[in-house]
Amino acid sequence: MLWRMLHQQLWISLSRYRTAKGKNLIVDRSIDFEQVDRESKWDDQILLNGIIFYIAYWGLEAVQNMPLWRMDGLLQVFILHIGPIEFLYYWLHRALHHHFLYSRYHSHHHSSIVSQPHTGITLCITLVSGQIILFSCHFMIISMERWMNLTDIVYETSLKKLEDVPDVAHLTHLTTLQSVYHLRLGFASLASKPLNSKWYMWLIWPLTCLTAVITWAYGRTFIVERNTFKKLKAQLWVVPRFKNEYLLLTKREAINKSIEEAILEAEEKGIKGEYCNKNGEIFLERHPNFKVKVVDGSSLAVAVVLNSIPVGTSQVMFRGRLSKVTYSIVLALCHKGIQVTTIRKVEYEKLKKPLTTEDGSNLVFITNGFNQKVWLVGDDFTKDEQSMASKGTIFVFFSQFPPKKIKR
Repeated sequence: MLWRMLHQQLWISLSRYRTAKGKNLIVDRSIDFEQVDRESKWDDQILLNGIIFYIAYWGLEAVQNMPLWRMDGLLQVFILHIGPIEFLYYWLHRALHHHFLYSRYHSHHHSSIVSQPHTGITLCITLVSGQIILFSCHFMIISMERWMNLTDIVYETSLKKLEDVPDVAHLTHLTTLQSVYHLRLGFASLASKPLNSKWYMWLIWPLTCLTAVITWAYGRTFIVERNTFKKLKAQLWVVPRFKNEYLLLTKREAINKSIEEAILEAEEKGIKGEYCNKNGEIFLERHPNFKVKVVDGSSLAVAVVLNSIPVGTSQVMFRGRLSKVTYSIVLALCHKGIQVTTIRKVEYEKLKKPLTTEDGSNLVFITNGFNQKVWLVGDDFTKDEQSMASKGTIFVFFSQFPPKKIKR
């Protein structure tokens, strides 16, 4: 049963990867979250089979003595597959398309426009043949004319569909070792809750360490997601490097090489914009004739925060963990003439160093009188500090996830 689930998940991951690349697609659409939620119970039929096999094992003596492998059994399964199973599947499927069953039940199955390997078995009580599991995908690997009754036009059209060229490629990286399970290519239940570590994930640490070795050996950027926002097409590219590796000097050259290769690939494909999570100045210096626009992810975060501050604000309170984004926000605000106040001496001294004399005059250290109406808050923002804010204070978050709300 575990092998069947792993086998199914491998085909799901392959299908989502090919859909993200956008090559040989039948329908030029990406997988939306509603479809992922709708098909999240694809393993129910595997669990049902497992329960049936378990009951049969304890109830039938002949099943208990069954060998692991029998060649004549394989031949029998093959004959049953191409004979009765195909016949029953065809007519049961025809029955499900009758207006009575289709409108009440089977239409839910056909609401998934972008088909995946498990789309054909999700919410479908019918005999499922192996070809449905393996080849009901959103792309064409081989000619499916032998396997399903599809026209040559669909097949030939899919072969002519080249790899999708997005408008923007978002280049990011892995965080912890377990973050590999949070990609959309893998388990949807884990990807939907990236910050939660389940107890059973500790049982698969050998597999987790193996994936770390594979990412270290592979070292090339790969596509994991494709989204369309009205007329803007975007792809998510992942550099197979973990967060801690960015802190090691020995890994810096290899990481920069991976990012540079990704930018060169985007340039070759004709992508208009490349969104990086690391500084892109070094790559622009190496390749001054780039046509692709390289945008540092931190600058985008700074722009979002600055645009979130109400127009006409003259004072802001700063509180949070210092980072590259933090320094850029404080520098931009002080340069615009907005007074930035801090309540921690250590933060004040560190923020003061990169500022000019003129900009530094707008950075103020205070110990009381927290009457600022706009607070810039990030990580390490405590509950006690939140309670110091006066009524009507506007909190602008510059952290990835906002702190827990304790005060209205």
